[in-house]
Amino acid sequence: MTIAYKYCDRYGAAILDNCELRVTPPNQFNDPFEFTPHMVCSDPQGYARLMLRSKDNLRTIYEGLARDGAFDGTFRDFREWVQVEKAGVIEIAKRGMPLCLMNTQKEFVERVSERFGLLCLSKRHDSILMWGHYTDKHRGLVIGFDTSLEVFRQGKGLRSVKYVRERVRYDATWKLGSVPLLRYEDEILLSKNADWEYEQEQRQIFILSTLKKKPLDDGTTGFFLPFSTDAVAQVILGARCSSDLAKRAKELVPSKFPKAQVLRASLHESQFTLTIAPVSGHLLRT
Repeated sequence: MTIAYKYCDRYGAAILDNCELRVTPPNQFNDPFEFTPHMVCSDPQGYARLMLRSKDNLRTIYEGLARDGAFDGTFRDFREWVQVEKAGVIEIAKRGMPLCLMNTQKEFVERVSERFGLLCLSKRHDSILMWGHYTDKHRGLVIGFDTSLEVFRQGKGLRSVKYVRERVRYDATWKLGSVPLLRYEDEILLSKNADWEYEQEQRQIFILSTLKKKPLDDGTTGFFLPFSTDAVAQVILGARCSSDLAKRAKELVPSKFPKAQVLRASLHESQFTLTIAPVSGHLLRT
């Protein structure tokens, strides 16, 4: 059995109660570099012609020129002028391209987040940093899921993140359905700054409209993926887990999750590591 882990704060109990995992749009991630590619244009002349066919791009160029005092008419005047002075405007568009690429880079994560969300799990259950960051300072728990089940194989399934030093490159000239664009779509989904490598993250992408929707505490909408009770393989209590949460897990798991084992994380007596062992005391892993 291959297990992937979800680090949970106080909401971990709700995940077990409701049998639902939250799927998060990328614009809610804590890393602002997520889904922000390095935008380039290998054919400025050709791309400039395409830009002039788009009303949104024309408006971006117009607003930049108006702001710089290079055009003092209305947007309608600008569009009419473009048709008359097309060759010259292409040169202007080429000069305005860096701004358009920058705006596209900034807006990309927002556009993706309108439609898609990610389920984020980890290959490891003993990361001191993740226990500290995501489980309310070791007060929460970690849930281990059996990734062989169908819920984790939907679409392209749960896949490992690749940790890189440079942002994923996107060329504005790539055509829809082309091999480079398809490769890019995988790379932007699965690439992350190498500083996060300790997380050993796994990701699965979902269309938000196919998921269950519920209001969150902050008034926004949350998206949730239901899972079956046999999906839970382990429930690991944090080193600072309260006696109430520990008692609840010990009572809930045997009755609701027949395949699951309750374990506990504890601090190693001499090393900066966590020992993960069944609550019965039998050592599982150090």
